[in-house]
Amino acid sequence: MISISSKISAFFAFILLLYSTSEATAKDNELWAGYKWQFPLTEDLSLRFANEARLFRDVTTVKQLLQDIGVRYDITDYLDATFSYRFRMKQHDPTEQQFSPFHEINFAASASFSYDEVDFSYRARFQKEFRDDKKSNDEYFRNRIVAQTKITKQLRPFVYSELFYRLNYHKGDRFNAVRLGLGMDWKITNTTALTGSYTYEEEFNVEEPELRNIWGLEISFNLGKGISLLD
Repeated sequence: MISISSKISAFFAFILLLYSTSEATAKDNELWAGYKWQFPLTEDLSLRFANEARLFRDVTTVKQLLQDIGVRYDITDYLDATFSYRFRMKQHDPTEQQFSPFHEINFAASASFSYDEVDFSYRARFQKEFRDDKKSNDEYFRNRIVAQTKITKQLRPFVYSELFYRLNYHKGDRFNAVRLGLGMDWKITNTTALTGSYTYEEEFNVEEPELRNIWGLEISFNLGKGISLLD
């Protein structure tokens, strides 16, 4: 049986190969850090909110500030649905640190199952972004697959992939970005967890494609069912 360390090394070698052969015009290192809260409203319905800061330009400049609020409904033990609103402040002038407000709504459904000590999850997500001053056609359908296993009761490594598909786009191929990532969930207490991750993100079928190495750090607090990447 192949060890977890060998699998992680092979994953990083694959990412390095993608990075070295990429035709992206710009490459950057980013840090995404934030926190999440979850509160149960009923046995199946939970309220969630989150805050996140995203830094780019080799982690020297604030790129975006995000605030989320939403609800999750557990349809069955293996299927759930979520709705959330996101207020996003995007930087449009790095030299002057000027930000523009954006609004975003998200609908998602997730299905999960387990096989041979590995938990799998598939999430389909509709994302719509708009601004106060004008209409926006920024709509995406996002597909994400996660595989997670357990080292100890507190440590759970995971890998995932996500593909972005543009809706209402008629100028070419609608697929325009992919993410590949891995990380670790650390259950600190029964109500607190810390997640560290690395994500390789590459754009394609756009005029100026970008490649990003994204380092993530997130702390989660819950008073009901746990929050994890499988959500």
